[in-house]
Formats: sequence, C-alpha cells, structure tokens
Amino acid sequence: MLTAWADCSRCLILRGSRRPEPAGNRSGVPGRGAPDSSLLSIPVVVLTTSQAQEDIVRSYSLHANAYISKPVDFDRFAGVVGQIEDFFLTLVKLPTALS
Repeated sequence: MLTAWADCSRCLILRGSRRPEPAGNRSGVPGRGAPDSSLLSIPVVVLTTSQAQEDIVRSYSLHANAYISKPVDFDRFAGVVGQIEDFFLTLVKLPTALS
C-alpha cells in the first residue's frame, strides 16, 4: 500500500505512537524501514495522546519528523491537524521521491 504513495509529492503520514508494527517494516515508522527508498521523502508525524518520554525518544530514533501530543477536545484537535497540514504540506519544502 505505501509503495503506491511513492509518486505522491504532497503526502504526509500521521501515526500513533502505540500502533502495532507495520508488516515488513523493521523500523516501526512507515516509510522509514521500507525497502523502497522513495518513501523516505514522505514526512512522518506521530500524533498521539502519549506524553511518555520513552515514546518521544523512540519515535525520533525511528526517524519520525515530528511528535505531537494531540488534544482531547475535538475543536483543538482539528486546529492541530490544520497546523500540521499547513506546516508540512504548504510551508515546508519537501523533496520529490528519493531514488
């Protein structure tokens, strides 16, 4: 499924910190342990309720691009998602798929 995203120039992966490991991905972060190196250009944001230091350290050690504690309130959550979208899909300059 992720390999279909390799041609996407404006993709973003949102992931929880306590999700099961993706099949075939040794790193635990989508796009980071995959044999298809073109997925490395897709930003990975961990969006979770966990504020545990070990989850933060693990996420960054697995090459997540950001770790964000999501608010429980829906309106605040929607605002955070909008800020993530604005930052990673509008402001940040991302490379095309890496070869």
